[in-house]
Formats: sequence, structure tokens, C-alpha cells
Amino acid sequence: MKRNNYASNAFVKLLRPSLFTAVLLSSIIAGAQSFTVWDSTSVTDVPSSESNDGDSIEVGFKFKVTQIGTIKAIRYYKYSGNGNNSNYTGTLWTNGNSTTPGTSLSTGSHTNVSGAGWVTIDIPDYTLLPNTVYVVSVLLPSGWYSYTNGGFPTNSDDYGHPPFVIVANNTDPAGVGNGVYHFGGSGFPSTVFAGSTNYWVDLMFTTTFSLPVSLSDFKATTTGSNVLISWKTDHESNNKGFEIQRSNNGSDWYAINFIDGTGESTVTKNYNYTDKALAPGTYFYRLRQVDFDNKNTFSAIVSATVSGKGTVSLFQNYPNPFSGTTSIRFDLPKTQHARLTLVDLAGREVRVLTDRVSEAGSHIITLNGENLGKQTYLVRLQTENGVLTRKIVVK
Repeated sequence: MKRNNYASNAFVKLLRPSLFTAVLLSSIIAGAQSFTVWDSTSVTDVPSSESNDGDSIEVGFKFKVTQIGTIKAIRYYKYSGNGNNSNYTGTLWTNGNSTTPGTSLSTGSHTNVSGAGWVTIDIPDYTLLPNTVYVVSVLLPSGWYSYTNGGFPTNSDDYGHPPFVIVANNTDPAGVGNGVYHFGGSGFPSTVFAGSTNYWVDLMFTTTFSLPVSLSDFKATTTGSNVLISWKTDHESNNKGFEIQRSNNGSDWYAINFIDGTGESTVTKNYNYTDKALAPGTYFYRLRQVDFDNKNTFSAIVSATVSGKGTVSLFQNYPNPFSGTTSIRFDLPKTQHARLTLVDLAGREVRVLTDRVSEAGSHIITLNGENLGKQTYLVRLQTENGVLTRKIVVK
């Protein structure tokens, strides 16, 4: 492929894919969200080239999506030099190669284009399905195209930019690679140039759902003194995992475990965790779903009741000895006032951990060892039934 390069007055700038319209301020925002692969404002002016003898050229790239949604338009970054003021046609294709070309799924045109920057070509809406390779391209009748060599991954698909997955040059199921073109009029682009060339073709994609995780069937089931917490996800996008939180009253929450998520998934995933050996009482549970960018959202609240007669108990902290944080559990057979304190071996009160009317059941208090001397202390639980103590060591 011959290139007659005409450098712009700026420079090549590689971009990371980004959100197009609305960045989620919180993962709980509802309603569809629109995305593009490339940022609309960060491109300055990439170099351009004229194809062989001024022939028209169709350029594009291959991609997948992680969520079901609709492609509404195709975009192209137009070079600012002379000779490229022409009409553009954008097309969405199935994947293919020169032997079995892809099939056109949706196409549209934009006429009388002038100036430089992003050109948007509206096409009839078409629903994209997860884990399916598509090709999106633009026909440039003048033969002028923008490009950046090395713009696509080489050996493994890039899942780092949900809801898009960029097909790697060496993993294309059609055996072609990414960064594709076709000379001489409209036609499926099935040729690649060295370097996984990015021709700055893009698409506008609107997801059918906006939440990073579609959570279903969240419940808590009691078996003896254990509570089984289970839930399902119908899809996941950018999902780091789930922090399981427990409460004795439905308002004061503490974390009891973290379950890793799948990251990206479009099939049903089942999760569960057993909260074991609980004292009699009613427990409330919720999930804090965490994205890889640390955004989070909370599930609904479920509850479970453990029956029986309990006793006042104070358990050994874990871990012990500790240097960062440690967890202290105490059980109450009924609602009553409980005062949990940290005292030194001389009997002096060092820190009050809780001092309130607490519900029946198992309670967990987290102690932070910061600003505590490295020595042995006593944890002391005072209730209407008396006083219980445990040794605790800060190392």
C-alpha cells in the first residue's frame, strides 16, 4: 500500500478510548448511555495520506461490545489538508475476509463535508450483540485518509475500554487482522497495512442498559446458625466484585467479605457466601458492587433470622497479634446495652469501641491499631450479664 504523506501542522496523538456523552456520576444512574471509542475533543490533527493515484478507499476497524445496545452513527476524523472535501459513506459489516467478505448491516451517507474534525454519519439503528465481531468503515471517495500506525493491539484483544473490545491484529477470527481497508469504490475492507493502522473511524453506541451489573435473585437463607447469601448477575461490565455487608439493625453496616466479580460477562453468573456460626438474631445484608475504577453501587437489602437461645460471648480478635486492623466479635442473646472498650494491663481505658444499646445477635467491631503502642491490651465487654475480657496484642 503506497502512502503519499502530507503531515499536518500538529502531531500524531494516540488516544485512549473514552466515554462520549455522559460519564456515570454514580453507578446507580438509570437510562441508556452513549459511547464512542475515541475521544471527541482530544484529537488535534493526525497525519493524512492520499491513496494510490487518488483512488477512493474504504477504511475501518474490527471490534466487539460487552453489552447489548444500538449503533446509531459512524464517525470519521477528517484531516485538515486540501483534497478531502468529499461525501462520506459509513457502513457496519459482519466480519469477513477477501474469500468470504462481510455483509453490510447498516449504512448511511454525509454529503458536502468541508473543514476538519470529526464527521458524524447517521445510519439506521442496528442492534449489536455481545461477543460478536463487527467491522465499521467509511468510504472516502477522494482517497484521503487519516491514520496512526500501531493504533490497535497486536496479540490479545483489548478489554480495557468497556463497553468496547478492540480485536487484536493476530486474533481476528477471519484471519485478516485489524485496521482494514479496500481500494476502488465501496466494498468490504479486507486488507491490512503493517502496524495495525488506526484510520480514525469510530461509532456511536448506545447501551440497552446502563448499570455496570444487572443483579437478580439476591436473597439470604437461614440454615441452622448459618446464613447463605446468594445472588446472580445477568451481565457484568467493568465489575471488580462485591463487598458483602451485614447489619444488626438495617442502618449500621460493616463489611464481612469480598467476592471477586467476573469483570466482563454477558451470561448468567452465580455467586454465594455463607455467614457461619451466628448467634440467634435478625441480620440484614446488602452488596456493595465495585467497579475497577472504584465507583460503586448498593443492592437492595435482604434479611434472615437465626433462631434459638444465645449467650453473651466475646470472641478472640482476628488477626491476633495485629499491626493494622483487627476484627472483634461479640454476641448478645437479646437487645441490651453493650460497652466494648480497650484497656491497658493497668486497667486504664484506652479506647471506647462501642457504647450503645445493641440488638440481639453477632456483632463485629473493627479496631484500628494506628496510634496504639506495641503491647498487650485487654478488650472488655460490659453487659447486664457482667464483664468479659480477651487479651489483644499490637505488634
